[in-house]
Order: sequence, then structure tokens, then C-alpha cells
Amino acid sequence: MAFITDIFVGALSTGVNHPTFIVLNVICAFAVLSLLGLLASSFKKYPELTPHVVVLLLFAFGLWASVNFVISQLGLVDAKEQQKELFGDGRDSAAAALEGDEQLTKEGESEEKKEK
Repeated sequence: MAFITDIFVGALSTGVNHPTFIVLNVICAFAVLSLLGLLASSFKKYPELTPHVVVLLLFAFGLWASVNFVISQLGLVDAKEQQKELFGDGRDSAAAALEGDEQLTKEGESEEKKEK
């Protein structure tokens, strides 16, 4: 279950974590495999489609290579760091909001005292 959670966290935050990287590679592999299947079936039945499928196959390989290149240049991010970025430091958001309201109230009271 943590693997799936890490994938969703990786999709919503900055950077790429390892589970998201694996899913991206699997998706690219399936795209290439489906185009290879289309290429194999187009040889005999529809030979006029073969050049088009080859171009699509080259695009798929180029996309796969460029995604892996960009991720290798940027590096992978730890999934726990991404969760902290999305959800904060683990404190309850209601408690954090309460603390913020209390601090604003105290600042407002101190400003009122200064004005008097």
C-alpha cells in the first residue's frame, strides 16, 4: 500500500521518487511494446502503415530516453521528503491552524496596547 501512496505523492509534489520512476518506465515500456505489436501486425496486412508506425516507435523511444535523462540529471527524491513537503511536518493541520490563530490574536493585542 505504501508503494501506491508514494506514487500518488510523487505525482502531486516536486521531484520524482523511486516508485514513480518505476511506474514511468513501465508505462513507457508498455507503449513501446504496443507499438512493436502494431509494427508486427502492419507488415503483412497494411504495409503502407509501416513507416508511420516506425516513426511513432522512434518517438516513443525518444520520449522514454528523454524522461530517463531528465530524471537522471535531477536525481530522485525520497518519498518521505515529498510527504513532508505536501503535508507538513506531521502535525495535525487543525492544531497548526489553531496555533496560527492564537499567534495572530496575540499580535493584534500587542498592537492595540502600543496604540494606547
